[in-house]
Amino acid sequence: MDTKDKLIEATGKLLWERGYAATSPKAIQKESGIGQGSMYHHFSGKKDLAIAAIERNSEMMRKEIELIFTEKTSPLNRIKNYLLREREILKGCPVGRLVYDPDIYSDEELLELLDNMFQWIMDKISMTLEESMKQNEIRNIKTTELSSTITATLQGSYVIARSKKKIEPFKDAIHGLLSLIKIMEEKGIQNER
Repeated sequence: MDTKDKLIEATGKLLWERGYAATSPKAIQKESGIGQGSMYHHFSGKKDLAIAAIERNSEMMRKEIELIFTEKTSPLNRIKNYLLREREILKGCPVGRLVYDPDIYSDEELLELLDNMFQWIMDKISMTLEESMKQNEIRNIKTTELSSTITATLQGSYVIARSKKKIEPFKDAIHGLLSLIKIMEEKGIQNER
């Protein structure tokens, strides 16, 4: 891993663990093992590093999620697999946690990076739900609304799990979503008859 990559990786890790406001250039240098001169050779400052780290974290998430949504299984199974994928629940979502940071929330450029990631996820879910309707797995839903519900439930359940320092609230929320999907499937089957 080269110097630039080490800096980006260290920044991404610190942003996830501490947030933007609490991630100082000194902390990035200590985490990466890279000196100040090298850091400022590659990046103009903390914001520049944060942009690179958010972009990298988002790209890693996209690759992981894309693998799930391109599996050779039914559309609803892909959504179920997305909901059940391995996560570091008590650390929270590496993108979602940053939205609460006041310095990111007040910076349009940084906030847009997070919004783009969420929109990509919601679009991926929505397209998969549309495919599910075409295959008659489910019927008559507004895919954008359900996609927003799934995303909001996931993000909210991270927050509740962190507040309780237990993973059970997250798992309960996922099982609640899976129960709703099962009800939609059953209604789709009944409408077929």
